[in-house]
Amino acid sequence: WNAENCTEAGSSSHYIFDGCANLGNVTFGENVKTIPAYAFYGCSGLTSITIPDSVTSIGDLTFYRCSGLTGELKIPDSVTSIGDSAFMGCSGLTSVTIGSGVTSIGFLAFEDCSGLKEVHISNLASWCGINFYDPRSNPLSYARHLFMDGEEITKLKIPDSVTTIGNFAFVVCNGLTSVEIPDSVTSIGERAFMHCSGLTGELRIPDSVTSIGDRAFYYCDGLTGELKIPDGVTSIGSGAFAGCSGLTSVEIPDSVTSIGSSAFTFTAYYSNNENWTDDVLYIGNHLIEAKDTISGSYSIRGGTKTIAGGAFYDCRWLTSITIPDSVTSIGDYAFRGCIGLTAITIPDSVTSIGDYAFGDCSRLTSITIPDSVTSIGNGAFYGCSGLKEVHFENPNGWKADSKTLSGLEDPTTAAQYLTNTYSHYYWKRYE
Repeated sequence: WNAENCTEAGSSSHYIFDGCANLGNVTFGENVKTIPAYAFYGCSGLTSITIPDSVTSIGDLTFYRCSGLTGELKIPDSVTSIGDSAFMGCSGLTSVTIGSGVTSIGFLAFEDCSGLKEVHISNLASWCGINFYDPRSNPLSYARHLFMDGEEITKLKIPDSVTTIGNFAFVVCNGLTSVEIPDSVTSIGERAFMHCSGLTGELRIPDSVTSIGDRAFYYCDGLTGELKIPDGVTSIGSGAFAGCSGLTSVEIPDSVTSIGSSAFTFTAYYSNNENWTDDVLYIGNHLIEAKDTISGSYSIRGGTKTIAGGAFYDCRWLTSITIPDSVTSIGDYAFRGCIGLTAITIPDSVTSIGDYAFGDCSRLTSITIPDSVTSIGNGAFYGCSGLKEVHFENPNGWKADSKTLSGLEDPTTAAQYLTNTYSHYYWKRYE
């Protein structure tokens, strides 16, 4: 194969080597730049491939179900992208080397590569910057052990040049025992360290970090002691520290304006009943969760800054809630399923209402959106079948996604829009 300009070799219905069960080896010529989509789809007899330095991209499903490939796969530094399901079902592979030039790995690229034991890299900063589409894009989700220059990484030290630890970067990397994050890092991505069960001791997050993604440290159950979220952090994602059963103490600063659902579920702090007051868990000035047995009227503690995602989810015996004028955000699903809720006043300190925040609150009949609110999430009032009037203190400048809205000065029209016509849109007010 020595095709310089070949960018396609087959399609979803026509695979050029489909059924070539006896195809055992492939040699790529020095002019090959792209190994195109579907090229070796289902070539189960293929036992080895050597990818030359001329190749810059590997297409979608290129080596799909090439179960005969065994041993080590080497992706050279010249490759920048690996397509969707490119090596899906290559269950005979035991080791993969990812070149330092790779910047993106597509959907399910290494799904069902169940034989993988090792992932090898040469540049840790480059690895942190790869755009993995999902956990199964990352071969670590099977291999669980990361090597650099031939040595397994156990004590991970993120280089000073890294500003973002990308989504899924170290997912299920059980070989890690510690992680050192430098002051250069500003964000920790979604599921970056999920299920890194080998991590032990206290976790230090530097002051430079501003966001911690969904499930970033999900079920890192070897982490222990105190978790101190630094003052610069503004958002903590859903499930960020859920299952970190050794965390006995948690501090969250007032700088945090958004906390996702179940962010601290099943930590030692969460599981300690002494940290709950009247069936409600607060951490600092943040309301984290209420038990679904809470009933009647409830007044949120004065000084509370955020109502976390899912905080009162399915609290069906709750009839009314008083929100203090210190609260700035109401999280996703915060009151979803509170079917007994008949009255709520949103104070003029609130700026954002999350996705499905009041979803299925079917007994609400009227609500006022204060002038301070500038965003309303997708489905925020979906399923509020009893909501007949929504009073916007400022009905001007609103868009549902890209559609400009008019008529919001009429409470009946506003209610129809929020519960039905534009219920599954993201609403934002532009000055």
